Amino acid sequence: MNTTPRRLPSSSFAVVMGTTIVAVDLEVFGHHGLAVVLLVIGVAAYVVVGIGSLWRLARDRDALVAELRSPAAGPGHLTAVAATAVLGTGLARIGNATAVPVILVLVAIAVLVASGTLLIRSVPAASRTGPAWLLLAVAPLSTSILVSGLAEHLPQPTGWLVAAAGCVAGLVAYVTMIGPVVRRLRTDLAVPASVAPAHWIDAGLPALWAISVIRLADSTGADGVPGSLADLAEPLRAVAVGAWVLAMVLSPLALALGVWRHSRGRVPFRYDTGYWSLVFPTGIITLATAEVARVTTTAWLRDVAEVWSMLVFVLWLAIGAAMVQRWLPDVIAAVRPTTAGRTPISVP
Repeated sequence: MNTTPRRLPSSSFAVVMGTTIVAVDLEVFGHHGLAVVLLVIGVAAYVVVGIGSLWRLARDRDALVAELRSPAAGPGHLTAVAATAVLGTGLARIGNATAVPVILVLVAIAVLVASGTLLIRSVPAASRTGPAWLLLAVAPLSTSILVSGLAEHLPQPTGWLVAAAGCVAGLVAYVTMIGPVVRRLRTDLAVPASVAPAHWIDAGLPALWAISVIRLADSTGADGVPGSLADLAEPLRAVAVGAWVLAMVLSPLALALGVWRHSRGRVPFRYDTGYWSLVFPTGIITLATAEVARVTTTAWLRDVAEVWSMLVFVLWLAIGAAMVQRWLPDVIAAVRPTTAGRTPISVP
């Protein structure tokens, strides 16, 4: 686990995604103090991983570009886009900020265009098979949600059209990628240990799209958005409910895959960055359930979502504790002078 920024895992921003979405869930259900704590942790993680990524860009650019062109590691870099957008949503929702989230919109779009273009041009379609490639849908959908949430602070109808474009791009990416991902999964089932936790994204993506569509429908009422678009609000919400139902159907299957991996594959529960791809989708499913409960005025469904939010928070605690336990010894060793110099500090 001794690493330097040069060996920063490509999906390290998933820590920010998981932490911030849990913070948003807690805020939705009135746990403001706890939500602020997690938001601060998310911001700190974003800064640390961001500095490490910028160091790689400045000092190790060739290796970073080669990694971006890798079918295995490349899509993990799209967590930078999703983390930026989710953090912006958290700052706007929990911290009532506007200026920083607007800046993060521009950052997310710029990184999405740059990294997404490089990935698509460099990796043949036949090689885009792992579940991490679904991040091609997560990134624009997360950005769409942030833009919709800032509808009152962005020029309209440009903001609405950008959010709609992200929503459509996410759907197209999901429809395009889910086939190869499922075919890869059928092969991986023969070796249970190869079934990655990232397959939770399969279930989380319809929920993420549902949130994106609901927020898009909500933003039709913003000043500057043509009144004719308001007629789309109810049909959009109905489609979103359908997407949420799909997420509910896929969630038990994702859970079964995890049980299969650890029971039949005898994979020990040992910390890995990939487990953050479990926290984010479950947090998204929780938020989507709360959003569907809101637009359908279903009180009992909101109660279910609130209970689920507590379970996801416990999951965040467990994975966060495992992460700290893994790299804490390296931190302690790093601050102790040794004859060989300082030990490199581990990264998530």
